[in-house]
Amino acid sequence: MVDVSLRDFLTSDRLLLALVLFAGIAGSGVARRLFGEAGFDTVGQVVFIMGYGGMVVVLWYGWLRHIDIRGPEDRDSPDTVENSKLYERESEQAEQSR
Repeated sequence: MVDVSLRDFLTSDRLLLALVLFAGIAGSGVARRLFGEAGFDTVGQVVFIMGYGGMVVVLWYGWLRHIDIRGPEDRDSPDTVENSKLYERESEQAEQSR
């Protein structure tokens, strides 16, 4: 079992992520509720949408934008088989067997 202390687990990057998530979800929700109870329901909705949307933008810009989520470059897919080396090898083998 890996022994990780709380101090090692809670880095400044993870604490900032938790703060952004908390402010974006709970903070904008609480502000929306308070505006709604004060009679400013439309303002509350706008605050919630801007807070939640701002959180999504901050998360994308700070954490997700840098992740490379592309697949491998050399992999053949069904729609690109004709352009691949696999297709060339198969056609060469078919010609040799004739």
